[in-house]
Amino acid sequence: MKERVALIAVSILVVGMFTGCSGQNQTAQEAANPQTVIVTVPVTVAEPATEANQNTESTAVISEDESKEAFSREDAVALVLARVNGATESDVQIHLDTDDGRRIYEGSVIYKVMEYDFEIDAQTGDIIEWEAESIYD
Repeated sequence: MKERVALIAVSILVVGMFTGCSGQNQTAQEAANPQTVIVTVPVTVAEPATEANQNTESTAVISEDESKEAFSREDAVALVLARVNGATESDVQIHLDTDDGRRIYEGSVIYKVMEYDFEIDAQTGDIIEWEAESIYD
């Protein structure tokens, strides 16, 4: 937000400088005595978000366990796709679950005539379970 306000202020200054210089002929006396022009621009600083004042920009706070789950959903999908040659992300059904206190990504991939069921440890990225069977079984 501060960067955006600073960018706007600089833009206004540059436009003001060009506008002030355009179309004016300087006399010899004015050219010999240059003046410094100071432009004052009001700057608005956003207040931190509170219940009464909700700001659209926010940062998320995550728990230590969630931060350890740097092995994200996208990483889990990539791991599964690496094992099913030719499948795409649209073939993958996946969700985060808890099993015996351990967070896991659980899901399936249906590609061509096969269905692959899997469980992946969300913290370590280890494949806990992997099963493949024909969709005709």
